[in-house]
Amino acid sequence: MTGLRQMVADLRVHPGRNVLTAISLFLGVFAVMAIIVTGDTVKEVFVATAEQQGGRSATFARTVSLPPTTGQADLVDMMAHLPVVPGVHLGCSAAPAESVFPLTSPVSSAAAQQETTGITVTFVCGDYGSVYRLPMSQGRWLSDASAVAPYEVVMNKNAASTLGGVGTQVWLAGETTNTSFPVDVVGVVNDGAPQPTLYTSARAWFANAPQLVAPSTLTLLWQEPGAAQTQVESVTNDWLTDRGLSRDSAVTQTDTLAGFQGFIAVMQWSFAGVAGLSLAVAALGIVNVGLASVRERAHELVIRRAIGASKASIVQMIVGSSLLLAVFVAAVSAVVAWVGLLVFRGQIAYDSPIVAPGYPVTAAVVGVSVSVVTALVGSIIPGIVASRLQPGLALRD
Repeated sequence: MTGLRQMVADLRVHPGRNVLTAISLFLGVFAVMAIIVTGDTVKEVFVATAEQQGGRSATFARTVSLPPTTGQADLVDMMAHLPVVPGVHLGCSAAPAESVFPLTSPVSSAAAQQETTGITVTFVCGDYGSVYRLPMSQGRWLSDASAVAPYEVVMNKNAASTLGGVGTQVWLAGETTNTSFPVDVVGVVNDGAPQPTLYTSARAWFANAPQLVAPSTLTLLWQEPGAAQTQVESVTNDWLTDRGLSRDSAVTQTDTLAGFQGFIAVMQWSFAGVAGLSLAVAALGIVNVGLASVRERAHELVIRRAIGASKASIVQMIVGSSLLLAVFVAAVSAVVAWVGLLVFRGQIAYDSPIVAPGYPVTAAVVGVSVSVVTALVGSIIPGIVASRLQPGLALRD
């Protein structure tokens, strides 16, 4: 307890210098915490963008051609009975033989329908919504049931700005069909795509309106962390054989996260380097302030030695007061980081693909450790120098 009182008293002797030391230490510690959080956030941005475009890690696709003799019931059965593998998200998309596009009002003339092209319509099935990172802006994702008309559609934000949001009714038509089919908008999704896109259930259309959608290809989507291409090929081969489809198509990996790993690693090492440089600057500043303090307090320190203070007690007082200051700075840094995180989380849109970061516990632990280590390194040298002062030389100076 006596030692603690001496440390607190030592901090009060030179409040101005200690405030400057605390600011230097705070900037170094807060920089480390901010750099760690920034690095994680930048990584999350890259990952979210990649998972919106190519699927979550790891996503594989296999596109198979559908024979012209494939019946309507067979198509519906294919999409209703995709391979079932524990821990795997399996979805699919179908490409119609002719273009399908939305209309804002029903039109019976095929010539008039041609004027409203420009928005992509994607026919999906299975667990398509889980293969990609697709946060909902409004409403919900498609149900997978073979519903009768009116059909459901989910559109991305670019399409919603043109056609309207949840509750809007649009119509789908084809290049050669003279009939437009009503669809209800049940959701708006943030898919990150620059072009307007509509998503609708392929299974529902194949079951109830095959005259609009005559599919030419079916793409199977397989998403499983750590999945191997050989495993995907083996399981899908069995499924294709059971359905009487060709197995000549290749399995390709569509997610791009593997290509980002090298860049992300370099980025994180760069952030770590900047954090280390910030710490080095803070530590050098503390050492410099500590050495200047020892020189100014030489008379005081040698008088302590003269009245019985040991070298160890001198080191303990100087190092202890710095550590006490470091703990206080670490606590302030943690509170500031918490406030900053609340502000940052408030800036993230609710439909952003980026997962809002939680409190950076790791960064806080690193920050506290850094604060203590920096204070220890920055004060141990001045403490040793102070303990070695010669009373006679110091008093003569």
